Amino acid sequence: MSETPVENLSYEQALQELEEVVRQLEGELGDLDASVNLYARGQALAAHCAQLLEKAQLHVRQLGPNGESKEIGD
Repeated sequence: MSETPVENLSYEQALQELEEVVRQLEGELGDLDASVNLYARGQALAAHCAQLLEKAQLHVRQLGPNGESKEIGD
């Protein structure tokens, strides 16, 4: 698991780490504290991915038909 703060990860990095967290949680960890910490990291990664997707969707909506930026409401 990465020590990089979640907010510094790209979407791809966060998603890859989230997939690893899920694999680990599906396996046998045995240590409750480790499982709780892993779950918390997974929650933060999922929220970060959702935020990055939301930003990308907003940017796409702001693009005009010719791929040029436009103001929302135009």
